[in-house]
Amino acid sequence: MVCDETTYNLFQSLKGKKIISLKQDELETQLKYLFPFDSLQTTFSYPNSLNVNIKRTLPAIPITLIKSEQFPELSFDRQASASESAFFRKPSDEIELFVKNLETSPNQLWSDGNLSNQPGSTASATLVYQKLPHQKFLSKTYQQLTLLTKYIQDPKIFIMGERLFLRQSGQPDIIVYVEAESAIVETSLQSLDLLYKIKKDAKVINLSFKHPIIK
Repeated sequence: MVCDETTYNLFQSLKGKKIISLKQDELETQLKYLFPFDSLQTTFSYPNSLNVNIKRTLPAIPITLIKSEQFPELSFDRQASASESAFFRKPSDEIELFVKNLETSPNQLWSDGNLSNQPGSTASATLVYQKLPHQKFLSKTYQQLTLLTKYIQDPKIFIMGERLFLRQSGQPDIIVYVEAESAIVETSLQSLDLLYKIKKDAKVINLSFKHPIIK
């Protein structure tokens, strides 16, 4: 594996030390601050070479973090009982407007729910939070993002509270609860073309349930 700059700098800081004295568990601890991985093996080659074999986890998903003291009040939620889309705006439009001037932090989301800072990266997914979610929730978020992008090309996704809001040009917003059963969500994703035709002026399709909700 070719090291990224941060990993390279870590090994540079060890340069000049006796490699035989390095403790693998300490090395693993330092590396896991940089990124998650499944396993690490070290071997020594005479006279002074350290070989490190890292088995990485699934690839990270670029994600933008935005901390906010409060969440926007979505017209979709205010009009929860309304069946007509004329009574509310697309949630993704309202969220995008709300976060427009808030400070962003580029990160990478890993399959185990860990986050690592990634300056300069661009992302199609944005996590808006008041308090950073726990690792298990973020791991489930990773699964849902992976599933959604398997069926939908180049979407813009906002994660806020317990829901993902997926926007795509010329189509209704897709809503999925982070904790929704992946099998149910995938079944609905496989029928998206049909769901789009059910209600021509729909603004949202919630795929979190066995029977998708279209408004």
